[in-house]
Amino acid sequence: MTYSTQPNRDSYATFYLILSVIGGLAALLALCGHLAFEDDAMVLIGNAFAVISMMVLKPSKDKDEFLNGLWHAGAGTAIVTMALWAMLGPTLAGFVDGVSGKPPTTRFPHEASFAVLTTGFFGGYLWRRLRGQA
Repeated sequence: MTYSTQPNRDSYATFYLILSVIGGLAALLALCGHLAFEDDAMVLIGNAFAVISMMVLKPSKDKDEFLNGLWHAGAGTAIVTMALWAMLGPTLAGFVDGVSGKPPTTRFPHEASFAVLTTGFFGGYLWRRLRGQA
């Protein structure tokens, strides 16, 4: 049996799928950093890993139909997520302020918009992957 040191199509796909899980976890880290812990370092690290994952995943969408379907599912979910966040984000922020007992402030939760966007992208990407449809 001969072994090759050259990567094949399966090893590329495995790399991209593992990278999508890492990006999803990084996006969740950034979102939790915004909403639960209010830690800027956690948000920065999560956003950086999510962006790097997306930059590496972008060229892969043209290599395979399955990866292309995953990419389009993530992009579509990100668009819907941002539209809902733009409409419901201020309401959610006011509700959280009311429940937590903070004085009401008129603000738009724009600080968490990027974390919501990347979480929406990787949520759609990984949901389609787990369902096995692309």
